[in-house]
Amino acid sequence: MVLPSTISPEASAEIKQLLGDRFLTSQDIREKHGHDESILLSFPPDGVAFPQSTEEVSKLVVLCNKWHVPLIPFGRGKSFEGGVAAVNGGVCIDLSLMNKIKEFYDADMEVL
Repeated sequence: MVLPSTISPEASAEIKQLLGDRFLTSQDIREKHGHDESILLSFPPDGVAFPQSTEEVSKLVVLCNKWHVPLIPFGRGKSFEGGVAAVNGGVCIDLSLMNKIKEFYDADMEVL
């Protein structure tokens, strides 16, 4: 299901300025990020953001808050709850490019 975009052109432009070609609005990428393994309908976001650092994530959150744009987290899309469905539009934040290990704590099995 494709709904009209709810993100303003101004908001989209600011996110594009932050992330460049890592903010995608093509139909195919939006469809991929609009559903998981559940039987629920697909509700694609207005765009998909691929930040590469915690700084970019933080700036993206600030921008989305400024423009009242919902943020939908996306892991691997393998859940069954429909949690990635952008029923109110918004920006899907895909963290797949943040794949570097900064610290590893063997004693408590924590990875940052």
